[in-house]
Amino acid sequence: MRTAIATLTAAFALAGAAQAQQTDWRAAALQDLQGMHDILAANHPAVVVDQDSAQFRTWLAQGLAEAQAKADQVNSANAYAYLLSWYANGFGDGLIEAEPNWQPQPRWFGVAWPEFATEWRNGQYVVSWVKPGARRTPPVGAVLQSCDGRTADEVARRRLDGWEGDLDLDGDRVLTAPYLFWDRANPFAGGLPGNCDWRVGNSRRDRSYEWTTGFATEDERRAAYNASVFVAPQNPLGVEQWNGGYWLRMNTMSEHPDWEGFFGQVEAQREQIRNAPFVVIDLRGAEDGQANFGYRLANRLWEPEFVQANQVQNPTIVHRVTPANRQFFVETRDRVLQDPYFVSTAPFIQSIIDAYDAAAAAGQTTFTQPMPPAPEVAAPANPMQGRVIVLTDAWCSGGCLDFMDLLTRLPNVQQAGQATSASSIFIEPTRVALPTGNAWLYYGHKAWTDRPRASGQPYAPAPGLTYTGDQANEQVFRQWLQTALGAG
Repeated sequence: MRTAIATLTAAFALAGAAQAQQTDWRAAALQDLQGMHDILAANHPAVVVDQDSAQFRTWLAQGLAEAQAKADQVNSANAYAYLLSWYANGFGDGLIEAEPNWQPQPRWFGVAWPEFATEWRNGQYVVSWVKPGARRTPPVGAVLQSCDGRTADEVARRRLDGWEGDLDLDGDRVLTAPYLFWDRANPFAGGLPGNCDWRVGNSRRDRSYEWTTGFATEDERRAAYNASVFVAPQNPLGVEQWNGGYWLRMNTMSEHPDWEGFFGQVEAQREQIRNAPFVVIDLRGAEDGQANFGYRLANRLWEPEFVQANQVQNPTIVHRVTPANRQFFVETRDRVLQDPYFVSTAPFIQSIIDAYDAAAAAGQTTFTQPMPPAPEVAAPANPMQGRVIVLTDAWCSGGCLDFMDLLTRLPNVQQAGQATSASSIFIEPTRVALPTGNAWLYYGHKAWTDRPRASGQPYAPAPGLTYTGDQANEQVFRQWLQTALGAG
């Protein structure tokens, strides 16, 4: 499952030289843009659910026309990927994504740059890294004021907004900031600025810098990128004691790390963790992935009965009745029947398939998902005795957001760090191949109409627990958190 808006428009590697030579990328873009429109029109619940649907309904046709008008600039696989992602990003729904089916370039990809990178810090673009020995570049810490007569925000929106992320979200400002002055093979972003004014140190006067761009080694770009955003450690899972409490590292939601080993550590120290004065759950860098890993942690710390007692009971889930949406549940049922740990959920999934069939036979366009009856049990006591601090940043999307939906309804839980990404009430992405076979389209195929978190709404810490410092300096971050917790 992939949902983070900030990853939608990353530059992609070619599937191979033969594919690059044989594919008419302009024609492919036009065909797949129309395919995106048609699939969403035929299947997305925003067509038949009024809530939070205005932007979707407007952009469906308008965005297609605007994207088609840009197609003459598509001259490569990269340009094809950017244009499809731009159309997807325009819906303002982080769960609508167009993703090429070939191996992506690393996040620090670029074909040219001015030998420095920027980060988004405290509402400004700040130089975060400069190539050693580079000349005519602003120093680390310089704050961008304007370029070629445009404000810093105008420059960022021209080069990044819609292509690399949604700049109306503070989290996407963070994730896209390193690319502000990088050429990432996006023909739609315009040329790189050549002359910019910067505020340096405590000076009251801005300084102008005019530079030329050139090739950068991958090691240089990686170092610049890693100095500009939080990068999850090589081992993203772990349990450690910290300042008299516990720090649970959970910097991923991917299925690849050793989750069983991590949960084993939690279980071995469960009583100490529950009785600690505070527990930090570190979700920084937890991009996309699967919420069930978060649910498994919550069940171990709080117990399933306590977690369930503090969640939304009988949520209203509206399905749009189409063959493609029904097929999602058929495939899900078939998978769980092969898994002894989840086979017990098959009857509930079958009940949803039956509801699709009944609604279709009755000529209905939607139905409300049947929910299993909640067991009538007394709410148990909270086993977590101390404060629980959940650390987030701009990477928190997809499964991480779903986990935050759960955590924020539990007592004595506070958020710290930075704002998360955002999504919509149209949940549980399904994947469909686009007509050319070069990309996939993802969309949320059902609507949670009474979800407490509204569409486009990130989770943001209270001001006293909001980090505005260096994104990549872990020592500085932990010192800040120690002070913030003492003040909180």
